[in-house]
Amino acid sequence: MADHSFIFTGPNYTVAATGVAETFGSFAQAVVANKEGAVVVGALPFHAHDNPRFFRPDDFRCCESIDEVVLAVARTPVPQVINCEALPSRAEHCLKVAQMIALINASEVDKIVLSRAERFRLAAPVKPERILAGFLSAAAKDTVAQNWADAEAHKNAHVDWVLADGAADEQSQVVSQGFGYVLELESEACGEVGEQKAFFVGPSPEVLIEKRGRVIRSFPLAGTTRRSTDPEVDQHRAQQLQHSVKNLHEHKFVTDGIKSVLSPLCSELHVPQRPVLMHTSHTWHLGTPISGVLREDVDISVLELAQLLHPTAAVNGFPERLVAEILAEIEPERGFYAGAVGFSDENGDGEFRVAIRSAYVCGSTVIARAGGGLVHNSRPSEELAETDTKLGPIRSVLGLGRNDFHDDFDPLTFDSTAVDVFIPACMKDAAVGAERKC
Repeated sequence: MADHSFIFTGPNYTVAATGVAETFGSFAQAVVANKEGAVVVGALPFHAHDNPRFFRPDDFRCCESIDEVVLAVARTPVPQVINCEALPSRAEHCLKVAQMIALINASEVDKIVLSRAERFRLAAPVKPERILAGFLSAAAKDTVAQNWADAEAHKNAHVDWVLADGAADEQSQVVSQGFGYVLELESEACGEVGEQKAFFVGPSPEVLIEKRGRVIRSFPLAGTTRRSTDPEVDQHRAQQLQHSVKNLHEHKFVTDGIKSVLSPLCSELHVPQRPVLMHTSHTWHLGTPISGVLREDVDISVLELAQLLHPTAAVNGFPERLVAEILAEIEPERGFYAGAVGFSDENGDGEFRVAIRSAYVCGSTVIARAGGGLVHNSRPSEELAETDTKLGPIRSVLGLGRNDFHDDFDPLTFDSTAVDVFIPACMKDAAVGAERKC
């Protein structure tokens, strides 16, 4: 079986590709090729100044199921993890969080998303399909809590997401779904020396944009809490999340931003007033199922829509330009994490997802990254715990527990009052009376 250069799977369909027939050096080149009838797969990076990864595969096909793609490797053992390094350290992440909260409290920023990474060294190389299979297996075994929603009713969740405001009670407003992707990258993407291919792998359930003809859909996620193995505790946490002022405030930044981009393009656009609950194997999320119909005079591909929407406040923050400049300064290494990964077929239809909780797979090295949104009442210890939770799926795939390889740093002892003031580079001149650059 030929190695896959691209896999994209959800509850309704799986597409897979092999080979790289033509690489596009820029987003504009990819758009032109797509307009001329080429299938384009790939990803937008988080930072606008980084290079995207788009190509036309040798072969692109729809599969009957994901088993057709990953079954050959799904039962092979994952090599043992021999080392794990936190990037930055957990203490440094708390420091950054505290600095950003201070910036928010100074009314310079309303929301910012900070992330951190963990680099795992394995005893032997691992195939990206095996990592994907592990993510999907965890989703399939997701029996942590009583599933409030009928799985069959939501099998077509990303086709019939829309719930009329007030038309469903809380128990019906829960979506359970499994997603995943694999994308072949340039060999140097991991920064590793050697000839191993680099891949970008993730289980993101966050749909940036889906387009079928003139119908478009988006499913942004913002607001997260950890799940529990105790069904009663798990349901209680879900209800707390659904009514959390902090998380609802964070979520609204995201839906407002998407609405502002899509409204001018649509003859119809439905954005529910309140988010719904959805869950993965490790987390509860707030999500808003957005749907619309493009205007008849709008000729735009899903690839172009993805570029217009990316990055949303779910992975960036608000105000967008200032936050993007701050993140370029303090997290320049994001790469495709929090970017957008997906495909656009010969008709300009397809889907792009936000690349959250993603991992680079390069031979025997796996680099995973996760983040969380900060607003005025965020706390460093809780934000660190959120990243621990979001790194849970990749740790499970690699056979690790939540605390394996962790240092002895206790976030509850962290003193946020002793943090030095952080002034972004684009604001430093303004601090001494010069014109502000952001």
